[in-house]
Amino acid sequence: MIVNPITNVFQETFLDNDFMYFYRQARLAKYKYISNDNYNLSEDDKCNLITVASAWSASIRKAWRLFILSGKYEPFEFWNAFVSVFILGQNLLLDDMWVEVFKQDKEFLKLIKKTSNPKFIEKMFTGMDWKYLRSELNKMREV
Repeated sequence: MIVNPITNVFQETFLDNDFMYFYRQARLAKYKYISNDNYNLSEDDKCNLITVASAWSASIRKAWRLFILSGKYEPFEFWNAFVSVFILGQNLLLDDMWVEVFKQDKEFLKLIKKTSNPKFIEKMFTGMDWKYLRSELNKMREV
């Protein structure tokens, strides 16, 4: 089986030991949250989740620069890799359940607003379509 090199860049994030710690903690927090009506996300839980979203955001931008802006691959190949890794390959983020979490926990959104790209980080939680993702990534050309 031939693996798309874009997928490899996305998956490199998962191999980082520091990332794995935050990822495990964030998954545990999500599991506790959805399986226990009384569980509230702690400050650490929220920070771990934001760290995971930020790391994935960086990985997505890196892959876009390496493969799409360089002209080596077509955008549809990027989208295929994105769906494979971030939509089908995990169940932590890019989930509409976060819309409800954000409605109930305004402090979580305040933490996200402190990130360098709060709208994109919020979308890393709640999900995004190709049109939004491509538009966001194309902004890198303008810099």
